[in-house]
Amino acid sequence: CQGESYDFFGRTLTTSGTYTHTLQTVNHCDSVITLTLTVNPTYNTPISHVMCQGESYDFFGRTLTTSGTYTHTLQTVNHCDSVITLTLIVNPTYNTPISHVMCQGESYDFFGRTLTTSGTYTHTLQTVNHCDSVITLTLIVNPTYNTPISHVMCQGESYDFFGRTLTTSG
Repeated sequence: CQGESYDFFGRTLTTSGTYTHTLQTVNHCDSVITLTLTVNPTYNTPISHVMCQGESYDFFGRTLTTSGTYTHTLQTVNHCDSVITLTLIVNPTYNTPISHVMCQGESYDFFGRTLTTSGTYTHTLQTVNHCDSVITLTLIVNPTYNTPISHVMCQGESYDFFGRTLTTSG
């Protein structure tokens, strides 16, 4: 396989080709050994995948959920390694909580929705990497109060009403 070597009478061979080595017999005649060396290729296949946080990627039976570089080794028909290298990028998603407090009778514009009651509301946007970005609003609507009070007084008297001096009926 590519990357391996073969020792041919002290010569280190790493490429395909035809090689010869000459020996002498006991009768001083040449004896030639011819080697046909075939070096089968190995393969390194890079692949990449981009996904959003919360998703998973099946890589030869492994469930991947985090960014990183992962490898898987297979064997070719010639029994040489074939390596697949995955570069996995996991883009983040965002969950942004916000809150708002207002008084009864007011309204709150939440991405085009007019809200007037307490509750939890969500709105989903997409990030530049096409992953969800969720904004969660907790809206609290405090009540307003209208408290009627009455006071009876005689003519000539006055009544202090939050700093205002009142002297007539009304």
